[in-house]
Amino acid sequence: MAGLVLEGARGARGARGARGARGARGARGARSGAGGSVSSSALAAALTTARDGVSGHWTLPTSAPVALPTGEDVHSNLDRWDLNVRHATLLTLLLDGVRFEGTDTTANSAKVKVEAPGVASAADLVELVRPTADQFKTQLDYVHGYSALRLERLDEIELQLDDITSFIGSPIGLHPDRHRHTYELIDLIHSATVSVEMRVKYELACRRPSEFSEQIQPMIDVPGHSAYPSGHATESFAIAYVLSALVSGSSQVGPNVEQQMLRHAERIATNRVVAGVHFPIDNVAGMILGKSLSEYFLAMFGVGSAITKRRLEISDKTGSPGKFGANDDFDYEIINNNGGPGWPKVLTESPFSQTIDSAAAPKALKWLWANAVSEWARP
Repeated sequence: MAGLVLEGARGARGARGARGARGARGARGARSGAGGSVSSSALAAALTTARDGVSGHWTLPTSAPVALPTGEDVHSNLDRWDLNVRHATLLTLLLDGVRFEGTDTTANSAKVKVEAPGVASAADLVELVRPTADQFKTQLDYVHGYSALRLERLDEIELQLDDITSFIGSPIGLHPDRHRHTYELIDLIHSATVSVEMRVKYELACRRPSEFSEQIQPMIDVPGHSAYPSGHATESFAIAYVLSALVSGSSQVGPNVEQQMLRHAERIATNRVVAGVHFPIDNVAGMILGKSLSEYFLAMFGVGSAITKRRLEISDKTGSPGKFGANDDFDYEIINNNGGPGWPKVLTESPFSQTIDSAAAPKALKWLWANAVSEWARP
């Protein structure tokens, strides 16, 4: 969540693992001076003397302002609220239907369960089974091999500690002034995703590569939380999938933006392996979690109708039906397509058990989506 005054428009667009992409709020933060939001003792004193000089004799008003809308129309007040307040409000709505089932109730796995719009009970969205220590150990060869790219990717790795949005948004020309609500949407998706991923990491409690071998020697600080699933992978793919859905059909973007954004998300995730803080299978799990969450988020915005239930379990080798091989590297296309030419299915997929009622999605979330869409509908 970086942001100097002069860089505020870009300041908090990224992701420092769990703390990341506060983009929309950073984008507006730099302009607070022009809007009179800067607070200081000198300004307070000046405003006090100015009021004393112009307000005149106190007179009690004879009428009150018109009451703000409530009930069914309360969402129409969102434009009035401070951006941070709006973020906190929308975040509670977006996560309202998310539930967890962890290792205290399910052996060696963590489940994310969700309530689809209009449904009052939670159903399984995604389940991640904890890999074994030997399976992580098998992946160490990849972590060591990728270390050869450390100097080549140094700038990317360091910048992506605090900024993933610049990379994922680059294929569509994302701009903090033209796309203010889009940044707000990205910020919301990021915060919601971090909340979910951290709970899953907590439940699965997996060690980092440097805890398996003293020769890994990461090039950046090792994050102070569990490795599996990768937070950068989860966040990058969740944002990429939602953002590609947002701009779908816009005349402002090219026909292959989803592919480009997914490639950026894959590279961001792989850079964490290069840096020595993740295994490739951490990214496999992160992509699956991010993709599943993006489908649920789109349903909550009232625009998604397709949610797939997923389960990931790691196998000791390639070829086990419905499992990802511990001796395999991360490849977003294989995960995205659940296999491919010469590849078996790498995870278990089945229909989501609830019927999605888009009309029941929260109006406040629909409001944000509609405003973000309108930014991509201009000629």
